[in-house]
Amino acid sequence: MISPKLFEELVMYELETQSQWLDYALYHLDGEQQVKHLDRILSVKGINAVQWTNVAGQPGPTHYIPVLQRIQKAGKGLILHVNPEEIPTIMENLSSRGLYLLTWTNTQAEADDLVRLITKMTHV
Repeated sequence: MISPKLFEELVMYELETQSQWLDYALYHLDGEQQVKHLDRILSVKGINAVQWTNVAGQPGPTHYIPVLQRIQKAGKGLILHVNPEEIPTIMENLSSRGLYLLTWTNTQAEADDLVRLITKMTHV
């Protein structure tokens, strides 16, 4: 990833401009290398949500709970790809408001159980 100075110089104007054209702007954040730019990204009023994507070889989203909380505290929605076993930790530590989880199960019964768990753990 580029330096904070180059991010400011080359990316910020484009983020601000493009996010104003869209009804719902999403920033796709590729893992821990971009965290150094997070405050600038979160400062863009037109960005409605951040999609956190793990880069191969990096830990899953539960390892980055404080960073994910920063995104939520900035009033941005949060989209996460999570393994089913990570959901309790995610639900316990993050607000359900604006939280979109992408996950999977092997059976309908597992999916039903997961929905019940998430419903039970939902909180603001």
